[in-house]
Amino acid sequence: MKDKKLNWGIIGAGIIAEKMADALHQNKNSNLLAVASKSEDKAKNFAEKNNVPIACSYEEIVEKNNENGFIYQVEEVVDCIRTGKTESNVIPVQETIDIMKLMDGMRSEWEFKYPFE
Repeated sequence: MKDKKLNWGIIGAGIIAEKMADALHQNKNSNLLAVASKSEDKAKNFAEKNNVPIACSYEEIVEKNNENGFIYQVEEVVDCIRTGKTESNVIPVQETIDIMKLMDGMRSEWEFKYPFE
């Protein structure tokens, strides 16, 4: 089976996003496709500097994801960013970690591996 890359998007265009972009570009199994920021100009500047093909504002990403069924997740992330939250009340970090552990356990039982493993 041919190895597939994981596609990534970054929400935000600050210092941490720069470090994330660097890490993703160095990882042969990652493909950084998009960045969203408060302003389209900031996103475009980040995209140009970090070789990211798609750049848009938060509003644009909400509009685009309304078409593909991820609107509720995107709206929640954008709302958390706008209000300065580091954790969503809808699905707290610990719940996400618990779900990931459960899924990793199932993967192990089924001997399922991702293409990059």
